[in-house]
Amino acid sequence: MDETYFLYSEKGKWNITERKPRKRGGKAKYRGISKDQVCVLVARDRQKMTYSGVLGRGRIRTTKLDEAIGGYLSDSNVLCTDSWRAFSSYANAKGLAHY
Repeated sequence: MDETYFLYSEKGKWNITERKPRKRGGKAKYRGISKDQVCVLVARDRQKMTYSGVLGRGRIRTTKLDEAIGGYLSDSNVLCTDSWRAFSSYANAKGLAHY
């Protein structure tokens, strides 16, 4: 399981009030992970079933993780993720093995 970030896009919206429109891509207003980026979670199991979904804007939160994949996991699952603390705290809270 891992996450990736994309710039928040309001493509097709006529009245953008939060920021100036970007032309052909662009970059985030702030350095690092901020509300300018959308977090997308991708998870895959050994039977090659894949889950991908938008968790929201900004950093990952354990509550959003539980809403997204909580129904797909059981106590026998093992999470293999990077060392981001939201994943480890989620695994500890749910009693899952985490590598």
